[in-house]
Amino acid sequence: MVVFFIALDSFIKKDEKKKSKDLKSESSSKIAMSNQFLKNVSKEDLWEILRETVNRITMFPHYLSYVEEHIFPENPEISPEELALRLGISLGEAIVILHDLLEKKNKKK
Repeated sequence: MVVFFIALDSFIKKDEKKKSKDLKSESSSKIAMSNQFLKNVSKEDLWEILRETVNRITMFPHYLSYVEEHIFPENPEISPEELALRLGISLGEAIVILHDLLEKKNKKK
């Protein structure tokens, strides 16, 4: 049994070495392209990416309705962090929910 764990440990370490070698051998042009993309992404682009990602979460419409009907009326100044903790969702989801509700509220005025 001990031999098995020793063999397993050495196999994992070999695999880790392979991964690090693969990362080092990755072409510098790919890395340069990725860095260039990140430099050119604007805050607006990131916001749209976040909104698209959150809107694809299956439970998002339900969370949005729940917050609109139950949480927002009693506490319209709730912070994204507090909402995320209260619902057990990500901060990104909470930010998008609050943004959408505030936008909807402003359109009604």
